[in-house]
Amino acid sequence: ALGALTEVEMAPLAGRGVRDMSGGERARVLFARLLATGAPLLLADEPAAGLDPEAQFLVMHLLRRRLDSGVAVLATFHDLTLAARACDRIGVMSGGRLLTLAPPSEALTASVLAEAFGLEGGLIATPAGPVVAVRRP
Repeated sequence: ALGALTEVEMAPLAGRGVRDMSGGERARVLFARLLATGAPLLLADEPAAGLDPEAQFLVMHLLRRRLDSGVAVLATFHDLTLAARACDRIGVMSGGRLLTLAPPSEALTASVLAEAFGLEGGLIATPAGPVVAVRRP
């Protein structure tokens, strides 16, 4: 468990109680708990929610590292840009049904974003990585 805390850069908090941690610190400690399981499949519900941008990138890096080592990773996201940057395949659901399961460039098209979320826009390639730019019509 200490190894996982070290990975998420929270080892100094190992002796601290949860009530003495900020929300972001708690989220990172809970993420460390997920990593510490050593399970062949990781299910992560909004793993970067409530984290600052640097910590979000750390979490995505650690999930990618697990994936590259042969662990299956399934994660949910509301942050479409983060999903586009981190995921090989994105499933977009709406009304209880799967609209698409494809690479980000195919899953986050203007038509899918309109159908799933009622938004106008799409995926834009930038030097820093893809960005989902949308607006309400």
